[in-house]
Amino acid sequence: MTHLRVPVRAALLALIGVVILSFQAPLAHASSTAWTSYNQTGGTAKASYNYQWYSRNDNRGGFHIKGTLYDTVAGDVNNAKFRVRVNNLSWGTQYSVKNTSALIPDLVWFDFDLIITRYAYTETCEGKPLFDTCSTASWTNPLY
Repeated sequence: MTHLRVPVRAALLALIGVVILSFQAPLAHASSTAWTSYNQTGGTAKASYNYQWYSRNDNRGGFHIKGTLYDTVAGDVNNAKFRVRVNNLSWGTQYSVKNTSALIPDLVWFDFDLIITRYAYTETCEGKPLFDTCSTASWTNPLY
């Protein structure tokens, strides 16, 4: 009889464990907005990128962006420049080489000090020797 009790007890404990685990509340899943395409032009620079926002449960409600930056005029001395910033933090810059294209890195931008990032700004510029010609777009997190 003692040989039967140990396996039966283990089987009952395993069954109880399965029943308890099946009644636990589901974990909160991270949500995000759908990818949105956007084209931005500043002088002879053009940025074509996709972006999405995350909720506060994932990546601190960050701004996810990826795309390509183009210098549309060959043979000039100017280059293309693309910048991203969130909230009131400093700009992150991605330069392209002259007369070609460069990838806008696949990155999530967020503010470490906040639970969720509320604003994002993108800027596409034609980099000139004395001043830049820029176009700026601002975005607000719809999941805020």
